[in-house]
Amino acid sequence: MSGFEDEFREQQVRALRRNSAKVMAEAVARSREITGTATSPDGSVRAVVDSTGMLTSLELGPARRDHAALAAQVTAAVQRAAAR
Repeated sequence: MSGFEDEFREQQVRALRRNSAKVMAEAVARSREITGTATSPDGSVRAVVDSTGMLTSLELGPARRDHAALAAQVTAAVQRAAAR
């Protein structure tokens, strides 16, 4: 019976490894779907990032003359989105 028990245990170990790999692959796939979004306080900038913090979408409101302030709001919105 020892040989049978050893074979059974080995089959269990292989099954656990397959299941673990499948669970991990599913978790990675789900993590890729996670996004973070943030909007500037005045609503003129909206940033969306993926699970790695990479910017995937940037929406800007009506054109503004103060480019330095707009750049600061874009940066802040991207950073808040990445934090989420």
